[in-house]
Amino acid sequence: MNQLRNYITKVKGYSERTADAYIKAIELFLKHHDYKTVTSKEIPNYLFSLNGVYMRNTTLAALNFFFKFKIRTGELKLNPMANVSYAKTVRKPVIPINEKEIATILERANFNSEQDYIFFETLYLSGMRINELSNLRPIDVKNSKDGAIKITGKGDKQRFIYLPEYAIKNLLSIIHDNKIGTYSYNTLRQKMSYYMKDFKKCKLTNTTKTSAHGLRTAYATHIYKSGANILTVSKLLGHSNCQTTQIYTHIDIDFLKKQHQILQNSHLKP
Repeated sequence: MNQLRNYITKVKGYSERTADAYIKAIELFLKHHDYKTVTSKEIPNYLFSLNGVYMRNTTLAALNFFFKFKIRTGELKLNPMANVSYAKTVRKPVIPINEKEIATILERANFNSEQDYIFFETLYLSGMRINELSNLRPIDVKNSKDGAIKITGKGDKQRFIYLPEYAIKNLLSIIHDNKIGTYSYNTLRQKMSYYMKDFKKCKLTNTTKTSAHGLRTAYATHIYKSGANILTVSKLLGHSNCQTTQIYTHIDIDFLKKQHQILQNSHLKP
């Protein structure tokens, strides 16, 4: 499974957490089926036996990776997943951290260390993924021009993220042993998720997105509300298509009402 893990994380650019979930799902599948002889008719039956849409779709994604990898290595010629589709799921409404909550947290909340504060702030200001921030090199920050920093994201795709000058200085202040900060990817993810849940518990935010990824969601929503179009937001997030981006841009009812009022007023005759 080590080669498959490398394929998921290094070649495809997914996180270690995703790789863990996929490998766990694959190992469970292999307890019931021989991947060399399983058919496209048997796989849906297996998926249907799993509990919940989320588990089915996670397993489906994992098996897609697994069989594509086996074809890539020459062990298989045909992909039994070719005609298997995802189960439909109803997404629960997401409430991202709003601008006032972010301002309050950054001004008043207690962080355990200066680097925790800097990482939290940087994730929100840049919209970076946790693994992108974890892999950010001091040289990348030092070579920034006008706040633009080149990073390598999912699938080894490069893009620019943008930070104000004070945020860049903050990152440079926590360089340790030629690394920004002292945390591994897993530690950084756990710490940021801890803060999100703690701020929710302390009622500093009403967000329903209490993982570290919630800061990326907030970033996308806030720049979209500020006037950026969906294509711009997509490029800033490093998405390959705008459909993925639309999941991130959660617009509240009050904002929609204001936009509607502006549109109405613009069409009113004097």
